[in-house]
Amino acid sequence: MRVLVLLFFAIFALAGELKIASFNTENLFDAVENGSEYKDFKNGRWSKFEYEKKLKSTSNLIKQIDADIIALQEIENENVLKDLAKISGYEYYKFATLDAKSPFGLGFLSKIAIKDSQKFIVKDVKTRPILSIDVEFDGKIMKLFCVHFPAKKNGIKKQKTAADALKSAIFQQKNTVVLGDFNSEFGYKFLLKDFSTFKNAWDLVAKFDRKSHVSGRAIDHIIYSPDLVVKSDSFKTKKSSSSDHLSLEAIIMQK
Repeated sequence: MRVLVLLFFAIFALAGELKIASFNTENLFDAVENGSEYKDFKNGRWSKFEYEKKLKSTSNLIKQIDADIIALQEIENENVLKDLAKISGYEYYKFATLDAKSPFGLGFLSKIAIKDSQKFIVKDVKTRPILSIDVEFDGKIMKLFCVHFPAKKNGIKKQKTAADALKSAIFQQKNTVVLGDFNSEFGYKFLLKDFSTFKNAWDLVAKFDRKSHVSGRAIDHIIYSPDLVVKSDSFKTKKSSSSDHLSLEAIIMQK
């Protein structure tokens, strides 16, 4: 029996590890006005200097995390994501937004080649799309989803519609991770609480340590399919001076 146990742990130790992360950058707008920005970033209120300062601060956090793949929210456009990839040392990136009138979208930075991607539109709700990418990890294709659900002020109906769109996209998927700003606090009111097949990394953290926003709420999440496991001591948060959100990071392994 002891030999079998030791063999199990030896095989488990050899399993590949993938470091993933998520961060809501809080309005990472460039200095070019195209009309879709929030008013605080129009009419000379936001400059190239301020953009480069925020870009550098965001990049510093990303470098500290040093994830293989990081999901990002509140990125104005693909050029901003490209700038961030360049100064952060990431070769691959993927961006998505609802349309040209949207103030911002979301995306991924990756050190691993992105084999495929897909954008899911939340029907009948003006909100960010859901973006998925496929990467090869440990000999298998892994799917990662980046989300940014509607804020609570927009009403629970719109939030549930976005959650249902995600549930449909990840239903029966394997080797799958969802990262991002769900705008829904961990606990009994969590929008995906009835989607029991996926696990939430917040389960690895003591209740009083569950915080991903300056308000003290855990509204950013990493959830993953049951064929994956998060190393229990790898799930961490980091605070940034440039955002009202904390970043999330974890190391994922296949079972």
